[in-house]
Amino acid sequence: MFDKLKWWIVIVLCLAAIKYLAPGNIAFSVIEKMDKYEVQQIAADFMGKSGFELSDYSSRVTRNINYLDIGYIENTIGKDETREYLQNDKIPNSRWQVEFFKNIPRDQPQTRYDVWISPKGKLLGFRRFLPDTMTIPSISEEQARVFAESYLSKKTDIKLDEFDLQNSIATNRTNRSDYLFTWEKLADFTEGKYELNVTVQGNQIGRYEYLFNLPEEVQSFMSDEFTKGTFFYLIQALFLLAIFVFALVMFLKKYHDGEIWVRMGILLFLIYFVLGLIQNINELPVTGSNTGIGSMSIINVQIIVFFVEVLLQNVFLGTLLLTSWAVGESYARSLWPEKMISLDSFLNKKFFTLKTGQSMLHGGAVGFIVAVFYLIVFNLLTGKGSDFIQVTLGWSDVYQYYIPVVSVILNVILFSLLFEIVFRFFIINITYQRWHNKWLAIGISSVISIVGYSLFAAYPDISSYPLNILFSLICGVFFGWLYFKYDLLTVIAAQAAANLVFYALPLFASTADWHIVSGNTLILLAIIPIAQIIYSYYRKQEFQLANFGVPSHIKRIGERERMQKELEIARNVQVGLLPKSSPKVKGFDISGTCLPAKEVGGDYFDFVKLGASKLGIAVGDVSGKGVPAAIYMTLTKGILQSHAEENISPKLVLNKVNKLLYRTIEKNSFVSMFYAILDIEEKKLTYARAGHNPGIVVNQSDGNSTLLTAEGIALGLEEGTVFDKTLQENTIDVHSGDTLVFYTDGIVEAMNEKLNEFGEDKFLEIVAENRHLTSSQMIELILKEVKEFASNYPQNDDITLVVIKVL
Repeated sequence: MFDKLKWWIVIVLCLAAIKYLAPGNIAFSVIEKMDKYEVQQIAADFMGKSGFELSDYSSRVTRNINYLDIGYIENTIGKDETREYLQNDKIPNSRWQVEFFKNIPRDQPQTRYDVWISPKGKLLGFRRFLPDTMTIPSISEEQARVFAESYLSKKTDIKLDEFDLQNSIATNRTNRSDYLFTWEKLADFTEGKYELNVTVQGNQIGRYEYLFNLPEEVQSFMSDEFTKGTFFYLIQALFLLAIFVFALVMFLKKYHDGEIWVRMGILLFLIYFVLGLIQNINELPVTGSNTGIGSMSIINVQIIVFFVEVLLQNVFLGTLLLTSWAVGESYARSLWPEKMISLDSFLNKKFFTLKTGQSMLHGGAVGFIVAVFYLIVFNLLTGKGSDFIQVTLGWSDVYQYYIPVVSVILNVILFSLLFEIVFRFFIINITYQRWHNKWLAIGISSVISIVGYSLFAAYPDISSYPLNILFSLICGVFFGWLYFKYDLLTVIAAQAAANLVFYALPLFASTADWHIVSGNTLILLAIIPIAQIIYSYYRKQEFQLANFGVPSHIKRIGERERMQKELEIARNVQVGLLPKSSPKVKGFDISGTCLPAKEVGGDYFDFVKLGASKLGIAVGDVSGKGVPAAIYMTLTKGILQSHAEENISPKLVLNKVNKLLYRTIEKNSFVSMFYAILDIEEKKLTYARAGHNPGIVVNQSDGNSTLLTAEGIALGLEEGTVFDKTLQENTIDVHSGDTLVFYTDGIVEAMNEKLNEFGEDKFLEIVAENRHLTSSQMIELILKEVKEFASNYPQNDDITLVVIKVL
């Protein structure tokens, strides 16, 4: 019984420890009493009372907290005193900023306003931006100073006699004079200074701002730290890009080798992309707030940045998740499939199996232990007299979004999935597969995961990079060990629980109504995983993943390869049906060739020996291409050869072929054919043309071409009566030096990239100009010319060519 309850006891004790330790964390230093909607209303009321018309203005609310400043002050006077100063608005650097603007290009003259509000809702100042050309009656510098002092005494509770005027700057605009007055006073708790800035634009107050400035040497240190952070962030981002490229290369290689499954990877990509899109929408109020694109208006910039984040960031990270999962899964299924079961059941919508319940419970407990560890260490390292300054990575951002609780939940899910699958699951599996050493795999994963913690983690940070790296390394080793100890879902759940604490801290540090509602909603939502765990233990249902078998894309590849093999066999059979060699006939040089557009085709040529002195020559073209045409071509050859030897009339042969084809082939198919009988002794050619391209006879002496254009319709279109009436049979004499060419339309209709055809004229010209060549040389030359003409366009029809030279 205790073994079942010990994890729950650990969780309860950790939550109690977190509740006790959290107030000592920097997130609780600034207690929010206002949410963004209340702040926006306060700013709008102030602007209205000040006489500024904002009816056609848009607004944007952002939260500005300089945790480096607060961390330094904590180290100087202690945490409790710092919190008291912040809560009483004595350190005005923590503030809301409300911008009022028109959605017009930045380079057009316009008036904009900024209003600053403290976490308690107190006005900390405002600023008006005016076009330089705006005309306002001007006053003298002395009058402007008196006017500024009068404004401060009437509109603020600041005691100006405690401040010293440090400088007065006059700026002459085109149609007015502006004056900036700066007062300062030393702080009573540190070496910093309070700064008060008032700008008089013409004869109007254009700016009032109350600030706290750290000592110059501290500001210089902070600036250096920020510069270092930016540099390291860039290096880490480039390293992340390298990991992306490596994962993508591994994915493509293993995909090609048929060693990965992509279904789960695609599912994870879709989950990440959709949740990321929801997060982008929730963060829309501050999207692009620190971005400027030329002279674009603020809202247009906001829209562009939104789509860039959706299309680039979500797609990039989603693809990284997909490739890392697919490659890691391919190794994990062979190394330790048991580590996949709980997540497999989760992704297969089996949420209540015992294994998922155990993984979620163990992971949640371990994650809370990690959070307690961080809080203890950071509370010990920071505070009065400490050398370390505690910072955070965007904790206060949650206040700015439409629904803070949605931001917390999505950040937790997105980070945990991405981080653990990419930096843990992917790296550990490929390194263990390579070296088969658990601690080496954990070590490599931990070193690489330092990049991930720096770029993505919600954990607190300390302005000491070696210490930050050390903590990240310790955390990486611990979570790597956890992966080997339990399974993948346990590690993801642990990461999620730890991150949930830190992402949620700002909600519980605030007393604003909307933030309290968000925090309570988060507590209510926590019932869901608790119920899932309890019900899983109650049902005790086991999950058995069906055999993955061969990846689906490999099945498709295998099917294509099988079809390719069958087509190759069909091609070999078809080639075998064509003449294997040219006939050796005394007094004649004869060659023929056939080039299918696909693996198999519908063109056909044949030589039929008809006794000792006659040779039948057939060239045919079946309508269509590919396998059906090849089948009809084979059928045509068989019918022709069965009737050619018993008849010495091309017309009679084609009549018999037509009758049999008409009964056999489909009505939308037909065969064109040129069939001739060459009388070797008499040197005569008797031919008939069933709808085919005319034969060509080229005279050797003058190069004139004669087309053999006997009438006739294609085979298979009509049963016989019309075919017999239209088919003509002609006889011609052939002479020494003549060239006879029979072909299919794949030659003259060959097209280039401009969709221009090779054409009959060009074909006749080539034959006539090269009539001195042998038959084989003629064929080689014609095919070369056609290939060069259509070099950038695929062959779109079968090509068949027979050349006869009369010697």
